[in-house]
Amino acid sequence: MDHERRETSDALGRSTETIRNYVDGNPATGTTDTDIIQTTAYDALGRMQGSQDALGRWVSQQYDALSRVTTTIANCRTAGGAAVATGCAAFAAGVPDLNVPSTTHYDALDRPFEQVDALGHATRSSYDILGQTTATTRNYVVGAPADSDTNLTTSQTYDALGRVVSQTNVLGVVTGQSYDALGRVVTATDGELRVSRMGYDGSGGQRWSETPDGHVTVSLVDGLGRVTTTIQNYQDGVVGANEPVDQDLITQTVYDVAGRRVATIDAAGRETRFTYDLNDQLLTVTENATDGACALPPCNVTTSYAYDRAGNRLSIIDANLHTRSFVYDAADRQVAATDALNQTTAYQYDRLGRMTFKDDPRGSAYDVTYTYDGLDRPDGITATQLSGAISVGYDALGRRTRLTDGTGTTSFAYDDAGRITGVTAPSTGSVGYSYNANGQRTSLTYPDGSVIGYSYWDDGQLKDVLQGATTLASYAYDSAGRLGSVARANGAVTSYGYDAADRLTDLTTRVNATPVSQYHYTLNRQGLRTQVQETFGAAVQAQALPLRAPRDSSSAVARQRDSRAWGGSTGNPFAAQSVRSSVGDSPTEAPGNLGRTGSRGAPNLGISVRGPCLARADQACGRAVVARIDHQAVALYQRATATARPPTITPTPTNTPTVPTATRTKTNTPTVPTATRTNTPTVPTATRTNTPTVPTATRTNTPTVPTATRTNT
Repeated sequence: MDHERRETSDALGRSTETIRNYVDGNPATGTTDTDIIQTTAYDALGRMQGSQDALGRWVSQQYDALSRVTTTIANCRTAGGAAVATGCAAFAAGVPDLNVPSTTHYDALDRPFEQVDALGHATRSSYDILGQTTATTRNYVVGAPADSDTNLTTSQTYDALGRVVSQTNVLGVVTGQSYDALGRVVTATDGELRVSRMGYDGSGGQRWSETPDGHVTVSLVDGLGRVTTTIQNYQDGVVGANEPVDQDLITQTVYDVAGRRVATIDAAGRETRFTYDLNDQLLTVTENATDGACALPPCNVTTSYAYDRAGNRLSIIDANLHTRSFVYDAADRQVAATDALNQTTAYQYDRLGRMTFKDDPRGSAYDVTYTYDGLDRPDGITATQLSGAISVGYDALGRRTRLTDGTGTTSFAYDDAGRITGVTAPSTGSVGYSYNANGQRTSLTYPDGSVIGYSYWDDGQLKDVLQGATTLASYAYDSAGRLGSVARANGAVTSYGYDAADRLTDLTTRVNATPVSQYHYTLNRQGLRTQVQETFGAAVQAQALPLRAPRDSSSAVARQRDSRAWGGSTGNPFAAQSVRSSVGDSPTEAPGNLGRTGSRGAPNLGISVRGPCLARADQACGRAVVARIDHQAVALYQRATATARPPTITPTPTNTPTVPTATRTKTNTPTVPTATRTNTPTVPTATRTNTPTVPTATRTNTPTVPTATRTNT
């Protein structure tokens, strides 16, 4: 459909009215997708006084003597309820969707230094002599902060060229980055002093990156700067006959002459192809594409798409010829969707595009009606199938304060930093939350008064879960920030091992140092599990589970499940429990019944050092220390001093990136594989035999624009 848009201007050339999907300019005579009018009013100085939406609501702006916007008022109305561009009534907290103000204050140098919301919460900014923001304080109050939700300050520092070199969060944790001579970030340091590095070529494009634990990813580009090859965990860029499945993981991308992606080849050599129409809209996606014999079915799994003239997607046809279709109105809003079972769901909207009704194919009992408040927030849901209508209340900041349904009213409370502090439900009672200054939850209080506490490492990762003086769980992480172990209060310690591509390969649980279960996962180059080796109890009970080749296409996902009843050695809390192994398309799906905690013994967790280097004894991790867990000596590693951190690499300004040396012996010459193609995808030709007729934009009426008056400065 061709959509007509009309615009009216005043004598000064300023736009005063815009009508989308014009029919006759009268919204009362059409449908909600036609004659959608927006109006703008100006004051005597030519400043925008307010804007009015299709429902007649005004957003008003007020200015100071320097014509700076000082206050914006949403849903401006007079005391009598009339919608106006100026002369708004005062905001009342009891009516949170009317006359909602936000205010900005400026310093002597014309910089905004304070912003105040409708509830009076202030955010202040500080600047240096160059006008660079050095600190931002949320919920600013005069004096020292009384609790964790006031004076929440973050800061940053700059180098002589105005580049940010460090950031400090509200807890004082510092992160930073360094730059090369061309202003490109070459190192990034997190709150645990873990350093990531980046390198660039002579054209300025990033060509490699290195994680804190030394894993390198290399990107190769074509003459137009497009990435054609990505090599994860780079060693030499060559996949040898005995190459470990977690090294030199190569993915390739092929482009057509228009710069569109027409093929991708993953680390296992599987190809996905894409075709487009002349509007660059995706027409087909073919997974596991091949022009010859199919080595690993299913092959050539194709999904097709069709569009209307406005670019709206009309249909999706999958490889099994199941079709989903869609219908749109004149405002390009989806008004119907039909699934592969020919079940149609219909939608209705108001003039602002908000959904007001959903017609469910299961029958009228499932139809849903939606309503909204004056600030476009959903405040009501009605459906026959519900035990009662649902209504929702908000405060002036858009936070949900009340939800009422057939069971009663649930209320929500917040602190001044906008964090939820309490939920009170009619049947279950109240749940409370508290936070540190960084917004991390530090406690959870249940209706019975029991309290669960939380602590965190400096990088924000969870450290301990506590109940009173008892540590329910402690979490340690390796040098790459991956979860290394979880120690539970019952004496069970679960440790995690990964390959060089950050994929889970080992999962071991011990109770009081006695092995309970061990899982070792064998992965292919795609990261899919091909074998699981299970060992249970102190005495080895090994089971190997060879799997057929998994399929991860959308049309067929191979899953293999194995269920057994396992006995165990004396003292094994998992003895005689049913264990279900599940292997499928998810490379992180952990088999085994590891959610059980057994008896609730309270161990002596004598861990006193940080765990990023839990299983590493190298230069980056520093010296070993000894901790005790249930009186068993355990070697941990303390973080190294600053001198042991990786050096900064100065990028070489050539077209060939300098890649950090990977420790690996190989006798062949490094060769980066070239993305070769023996076929060229055929792009369908878009033909046109008709020329659309565009209606002539005529106007016989001139809309009346409210006069913008000002009585205040």
